Amino acid sequence: MSVMTNDIPILEYDTDLSAVIMPDHEYININLPQKAVFAFLRDDVDRYAKEHNAVVVTYFVSATKEFPVYVLEIEGQQICLMQAPVGASAATQILDWLIAYDVREIISCGSCGVLDDIPENTFLIPCKALRDEGTSYHYLPPERFVDVSERARYAIKKTMKDHGLPYMEVITWSTDGFYRETKEKDVQLLKWNAPHWRHVPRCVVRFLGNFFLRLTPLLMRSSMMNVTGVMIPQRTR
Repeated sequence: MSVMTNDIPILEYDTDLSAVIMPDHEYININLPQKAVFAFLRDDVDRYAKEHNAVVVTYFVSATKEFPVYVLEIEGQQICLMQAPVGASAATQILDWLIAYDVREIISCGSCGVLDDIPENTFLIPCKALRDEGTSYHYLPPERFVDVSERARYAIKKTMKDHGLPYMEVITWSTDGFYRETKEKDVQLLKWNAPHWRHVPRCVVRFLGNFFLRLTPLLMRSSMMNVTGVMIPQRTR
């Protein structure tokens, strides 16, 4: 199929999966485990890797930083562990790269801001995302929302229930403009989405780069990490 043209470049979508530069263009001689944790957790990723005797098998080399790619064993399974950079384009570049080197089942977790009165350290599971960033339009046809797969949500919710951890299902708002959120946009967002609150709490969370949660199945074992595929508010608004 040819490019879906549009006068606005960001709304053009190409179904061709062959890119000029493919994620595995370096032909690194590695085969990563099928399961991976891709976490927005700052130094906690490195600390967890050290405490569990993870091995650095290679690095993802970006223009600003080298990201170690850890492999560790959990209950007889090989698991890949990586720190996720904030920002949709940066996170998705690494995600594409992981998939190119055989990773297939990926789970992510991180922190977020909220537009409703939700206490810090509440576990939030996104059911859909309002696409207000740009990266997702290179991977999916233009639409206002993208749904998180029911299969993924079921796996995450089961994990939370098995561990006795309360959670909320929410709609998330992905954005590249961290300092371009305005009060008027908040008000319009809540008004516009009023019809969509029937099956979820009246809550919207902000998160940079979350849309990739939909791109691969989430089938990670609950024993891997205490925080599994959720977002946690750092402060309420």
